[in-house]
Amino acid sequence: MSLNKETEQDNFWLSAKGQHVRVPYLPNLFLSWKAKLHPDYERARDEVLNPWIRTWVDDDMTCRKLQKAEFGVFAAILCADAPFDRLCTVAKYFAWYFIWDDILTNTPVFDCGALQGQPLAMKEYRDASMEYIKHQLLPENPCPDLSVYPLELQKALECWEEVGVHIRSVCDRGTCEVLFEAMLAYISAVGDANALFHDGSVPSVEAYWWRRDYAAGVYPTIATIPFALGVDITPAYAAIPEMQALWKSTSYLVHITNDMLSLRKELRDGQIENIVPVLMLNEGLNINEAIQRSYHFAEENARGVESTGAALLSRADGKHSDVAKAFTRGCMDIAAGLIHWSYSGQRYFKASDLDAENVLHFYAVSKEKMVHVGGVNVNLPILTPKMYSKIPAVAAGSLVAMVCGGLWYLKLLV
Repeated sequence: MSLNKETEQDNFWLSAKGQHVRVPYLPNLFLSWKAKLHPDYERARDEVLNPWIRTWVDDDMTCRKLQKAEFGVFAAILCADAPFDRLCTVAKYFAWYFIWDDILTNTPVFDCGALQGQPLAMKEYRDASMEYIKHQLLPENPCPDLSVYPLELQKALECWEEVGVHIRSVCDRGTCEVLFEAMLAYISAVGDANALFHDGSVPSVEAYWWRRDYAAGVYPTIATIPFALGVDITPAYAAIPEMQALWKSTSYLVHITNDMLSLRKELRDGQIENIVPVLMLNEGLNINEAIQRSYHFAEENARGVESTGAALLSRADGKHSDVAKAFTRGCMDIAAGLIHWSYSGQRYFKASDLDAENVLHFYAVSKEKMVHVGGVNVNLPILTPKMYSKIPAVAAGSLVAMVCGGLWYLKLLV
């Protein structure tokens, strides 16, 4: 279903503004699951992860944002019983997704990534990324020359070297091949997901999920389970229907729940690349109807994680029993652990935003964007595509937001 971005998306913003949004308490999807964290995750964060982020991320604001995200919490769930060094490596791996993804993702006009608006350069860097990851996991393959890229882009890949070396030292070749194939699919898809919206159309629900399935890094995360839990897997066993069904249910559940929890932030950032607006625009729903539909999808896939995990265990023979147990546990920890991570931190909301029954409440607001100007965060109105087209190109200068009499004004200082 193709919709006109100039009319339908603008109408979406008008219809969404001011709606009272209610997001159900997502931990209820897994009532029997209890969060178990590695006992040393705070030490891993303070002594290893945060210094590592400071080493590889030069921009102070981005560095603080990544440190505040508390990747160590999610890693500590997946690695609850793992050796300390594996916990640290998995935490770095999870942080790396955000470091690298920000470079490839087409970001809004006031928050440009290093390759935003440069499709050829983006493709070349994506290809180099594939070659670099392949070299780290399967070192007989050549390492690409990264010196042709700006330092920021070099560091976004080079920081993964110690991750790859550690994984390769622990896991056998088959496991490294499974991880690389998952990484290959992810790297190929990143930067393309938002293109579904870029040409003025809104994708069908099916098209959105097909692209989202590979572009969010869930499959590579699942493929780290052998490293975290101390097993190895062959490509053939990773391809059996029961294993693939478990991965698919886990992936869909992670995407759905993340879209629901990130909705408020994305609306405030002027973003529409989310299952809730896609459902609204395709099916004529209001926000809360779309959220309830999303929650129904989440319930289906939560039960799917449980049933496909049970099917995998029932088929496993002695040779694959430990692998099946690891993936059944690991996929549950990934799906439920990411929800726990969102509720335990402040990435999308604060505890005070929840009511007595832990329902998240907020009001959909006009599109706004936080911009860093002269060391100060200011809110600018997020303009519609028509309004953006009327802003002249400025060779040099800064965009400053001014509040006068309760109205927003923009002033270009050249």
